[in-house]
Amino acid sequence: MNKEFDFSQVGKRMPYSVPDDFFGELEENVMRQASAIAAEPKPSAWRKRIAWGTCISAAAAVALLLTVNVNSTKAADDVSEEAVNVAFAQLAPEDQAFLLEVWEDSEMMDEQTEWY
Repeated sequence: MNKEFDFSQVGKRMPYSVPDDFFGELEENVMRQASAIAAEPKPSAWRKRIAWGTCISAAAAVALLLTVNVNSTKAADDVSEEAVNVAFAQLAPEDQAFLLEVWEDSEMMDEQTEWY
């Protein structure tokens, strides 16, 4: 790097330029755009009510689905042993073996937890 560089040799040229009367028109342009934004129609009270109604409907639907889901799991406890045997018989042999293995492992876990 040149250590003898002198900024006074650079001069005072401005590398940027703006059109004539730019700053004079700037305020007018800003005010015109601001008044156009202020003149835009705002959402009516009916639109707000519809939006709230939609939110409430969605919340009610979620609550209904959760309630139905809870009730369906309670009904699963009422399944008879015969229905379980029929469903088990309809499974593929690999699936039956897997379920038996999982059941045996869970029985082992129950036996181990009794020791604690």
